[in-house]
Amino acid sequence: MRLRLTGLEGKALRRRLRLLPFLILLAVAVLSATASAADAPPTSPATEAAPAASAGMTMNSAGWLEHIVVGLEREAMSDISMLPDTPSALAREWRSFDRDGSAIGALIGVGWVVLAAGIALFAERLASHGLSRRLRRSLRTRLQGPTLGDLLLLLLCDAIGLAVFAGVFVYSRHWLAGVGVTQTLAVLSASVLIRWRTLMLIPRVVLRPREPVARLIDIPDGEARRLVWFLSAVLLAISILVGFGRYGLSDEDSGAPHIIGLVVAAAVCGLDAWIVIRARGAIEALIRGRGSDGIIAAMRGALARAWVTIGLTLVGALMLFFVFGLSLGLLSYYHASVSTLGVLLVLLVLAALVAGYFWSALRWSYSSGERAGWVQKFSRKGWLCKTWEGEMAMVSMPGSATEKFAFTVWDESAVAQINKLMGRRVNLHYEQRVGLPTSCFGETRYYVTGVTLVEEIQLAPGVVVPNTPATPPK
Repeated sequence: MRLRLTGLEGKALRRRLRLLPFLILLAVAVLSATASAADAPPTSPATEAAPAASAGMTMNSAGWLEHIVVGLEREAMSDISMLPDTPSALAREWRSFDRDGSAIGALIGVGWVVLAAGIALFAERLASHGLSRRLRRSLRTRLQGPTLGDLLLLLLCDAIGLAVFAGVFVYSRHWLAGVGVTQTLAVLSASVLIRWRTLMLIPRVVLRPREPVARLIDIPDGEARRLVWFLSAVLLAISILVGFGRYGLSDEDSGAPHIIGLVVAAAVCGLDAWIVIRARGAIEALIRGRGSDGIIAAMRGALARAWVTIGLTLVGALMLFFVFGLSLGLLSYYHASVSTLGVLLVLLVLAALVAGYFWSALRWSYSSGERAGWVQKFSRKGWLCKTWEGEMAMVSMPGSATEKFAFTVWDESAVAQINKLMGRRVNLHYEQRVGLPTSCFGETRYYVTGVTLVEEIQLAPGVVVPNTPATPPK
């Protein structure tokens, strides 16, 4: 131990000796600088004040937290000073929607835009309902409910209707320009209305007010219609506020862009909070799903009970994020983050809907029963998804034609029992499931869950043959 300590001390001593020349040069430089400063002419007070001011600014901007606080304070004082100019800025923005700068002319232009939106909305309904008319009729008469393909076809019809709405409204800009509507108002209206119809796809897919059989949650028909109308009105208001707010924030000469942005953000967050509270039952039912047992169902139930708190917290966080982004000049990052979150939310909702559909299809059985016969073929097959597929021969009466029953087995215990009882008469308990796409879930939709051996075979009333294996000769 003493040798290692001595070595360490020697290394430290050598390092200090190496630093000695640099220390000597530093001392010489300091002494020469002091001498030159003593020989220099005296400086004026203004010259001395400049370094002091720069030092003060350095002290004020030290640390990112202090920089943010200073920026927020400065922006708050600027917004307060611009409060008296806000009404005139709003009036100036409104008049900018007319070619002659008239408020009445802007109102007339908005009326023409509403007419064009009504025509586009009628074309959307006509296209979506016309394309899905036959499918909706078949869903109303079908007993087993819609399949995943049916739901995707309905969604495709809605998407085609949305495309028709966008195309009709964008094409209407030609005759809108002819009646005096400005290009600014036409472009802003197209952005707002297309965003509104895109957002409305989610409530329409979940609630389906006109098709209860395709509804994804258990909710009365009247409540579904009222909720769709409520969400349509509120989402339209949010789209209008967001579009007008972005238009006002893009015009730096409007007089009070930040005030307009803050008012719009407060209104939008208030409407979002209203949606969280008003649509609480539907959202909780969507999160909870149809299952009532298991760990996943318990977790989804807890998440559904905490939905209001989670939703209001997210709304408050978005409002706070917007205020910071607006005050610190990071509004583009806010819009990018919100757009990304919106896309992720839509993808998450679609993934949850698909997962909920598969879970329901795998848990719910359309029919169940038993069939008796002889299992004559049983094998594990499939290109990528391997499943046990079997075929059972059933004879109702002696001399009648043999009827075959194809089935699929998922349960490994049932697979072992069937392999053990091959060639003997058995009863297969099965469940029929519908709505499962592709052959990865099996080549049939009859899934065997249990096997029992039939001890005797009834040939005719009162005539039975025991179902026992032949004893080998001694």
